[in-house]
Amino acid sequence: MIQHLAAWIQARERWLEALCFSLLAAFLISRWVDRFMIWPDSAQYLTAAMNLVDHGSLFIWTNWPSYSYVPEPEVYAIYPPGFALWTAAFYLFLREPMLAAFTAQAAAILLFVVSFRALARRLGFPAWLRVALMGFVVVFPTYNEVFISLLSETLFMALSMLVAVKALDLLDRGWSRADLAQGLVALLLVSSVRWNGVANAAFFLLPLWRAHAGRMRAFGGMFFCALVALAPVAIWMTRNRLVTGRSAGHYRPEFFLWDRLWTPFEHTLMRWGLGSGWILALVLGLALVPVVRRGRGAALIFTGVLAHFLVIYLLTLVFAVTPLDDRYISPTYLFFIFLLGTASHGLCRGRLAHFSLAAVVFAQVALVPVRAIRNFRDWNEPPQRELWARLSDMDCCMGASHFYSDDDWVHQVFAGFPQRIVFEDMPARMPEKLRGLWAVGRNPFWVVREGTTVHRFLEESERTRLKNLRVERVGAYLVYFRSTSASEPSGSKPGRAPRESTRGSVGAPGSGT
Repeated sequence: MIQHLAAWIQARERWLEALCFSLLAAFLISRWVDRFMIWPDSAQYLTAAMNLVDHGSLFIWTNWPSYSYVPEPEVYAIYPPGFALWTAAFYLFLREPMLAAFTAQAAAILLFVVSFRALARRLGFPAWLRVALMGFVVVFPTYNEVFISLLSETLFMALSMLVAVKALDLLDRGWSRADLAQGLVALLLVSSVRWNGVANAAFFLLPLWRAHAGRMRAFGGMFFCALVALAPVAIWMTRNRLVTGRSAGHYRPEFFLWDRLWTPFEHTLMRWGLGSGWILALVLGLALVPVVRRGRGAALIFTGVLAHFLVIYLLTLVFAVTPLDDRYISPTYLFFIFLLGTASHGLCRGRLAHFSLAAVVFAQVALVPVRAIRNFRDWNEPPQRELWARLSDMDCCMGASHFYSDDDWVHQVFAGFPQRIVFEDMPARMPEKLRGLWAVGRNPFWVVREGTTVHRFLEESERTRLKNLRVERVGAYLVYFRSTSASEPSGSKPGRAPRESTRGSVGAPGSGT
């Protein structure tokens, strides 16, 4: 009976594999129906995309990372433009921000799954191992944050895998201008999504080395690939320098922070080795077996692992980002998983098939339906949408040139005019500067959540100091604004400012409006 079942599965292997990948993709997309989050970076991507479609320019409404309190929109310069353009394509047709965010992330996940299967097939993995490794990625903790929000890592990893596929084509099928051209196009695209896309140029090192007997020609080809990868980065940084005076949106005042050199390695040890150096050594040893034995494509994938780790490591030391957290190091982990898959494939050819890594992977995949049922909840709309739908009809907001808020970046998606963020440490560090913000711009107001330091500052300091300060609760938020009647007692019922003809609007940077 087992033989008949095996024969039945083998005869329908392609259909079963397609079904499994479809179910995993559907799970990845549906799992964030109840958990989809708009992180600060997500709000920046989405706002830039909306403004590109609505106003014809890439800009954002918040004052981060500039920390400026001048009520003007800011040029989108903190990230490369690739992912904002990707999101803008969906917003152009859907014209609804959250639906565009959902669809853009879902399309990126589908491209990720297709690219994953393509790379696994080019590495020669059997169908069952391809499904197992995809299941391992689905349940791997690093990707929980990446897949449930509008973040560029999903699209970045999908394009990185396509670059690796074209590099494997050059390695296996010989030198081909068509494969090289397709690989360079993918390299251009991935470098326009994230700064560390230049690491993917390393995938072409081995194909170039094997194709050219003259080693200098190989180095020349590698230099050309590096230039192609750097081209989008150089163009974008030059544009930022000309427009804003800075090459990137944020960087450290020091060039390197040497005290953080070991932080990435400690993080990797914790994630992969569960705090145990022996377990980490075992995993690394298993991953390096196919490289030493010259397994198919193992050296190329190993080169990609090293390149991605080195590039993001150096960028972390230079730019003001969290030292190699799960988001930034996720591409390195992804290609390391492929390296483990190569090792598992080698083990499964011998007598250790039932004790290989794939057995552990299948055990984790079996928990997916259980976790899905346990985590299911009804989807709730972002509270900021309801807030701004109600604020648009309130007199206190009419004629305002900008508004202040605590560190809630999502407001800019639904507000549509400048948002100045007051960060949590500012009330304690510079209270006098905050008191002077009322005089900046025209008729500003504050939107805060209850219990934050900004809320306490407004209640304890400004409500006593400003006799015409009013507050209204709108859903989960408190809106502070000044009444036009300064003589009105502070304890009276909250008043409203006279309605102006239109709410103040600010155009794109450089528009003169």
